[in-house]
Amino acid sequence: MRGKFKRNGLSRNKDGWTKAQWEAAQERQGGCCAICGDKVKLCSDHTHADPPVPRELLCRTCNSGLGMFRDNPRLLVIAAQYLVEHTPEPYTRLVLSKHGDHLEDRDGVSVP
Repeated sequence: MRGKFKRNGLSRNKDGWTKAQWEAAQERQGGCCAICGDKVKLCSDHTHADPPVPRELLCRTCNSGLGMFRDNPRLLVIAAQYLVEHTPEPYTRLVLSKHGDHLEDRDGVSVP
């Protein structure tokens, strides 16, 4: 966890999380990264607004990855499509859905 909480549990750390939010996210996510699902040490993902708004708990790799793409969903969708197009079989048959929220085969069937 980045930053410290005050004992009353109401103060926020520098990423905008209260102790109660952190504990609720840990419970909800089962101690796993909200993106990759790995059960490793987690860090607090947050917006870069002022003040920051908490999102979910992520592993350092996923959190850094979002930062590298400047938290821009459009760039992440383009990067995902790039990987699909430049990855060998069987993944080359996959495409992003028209909403960009999941992968599908070329017949439009969702792929886990």
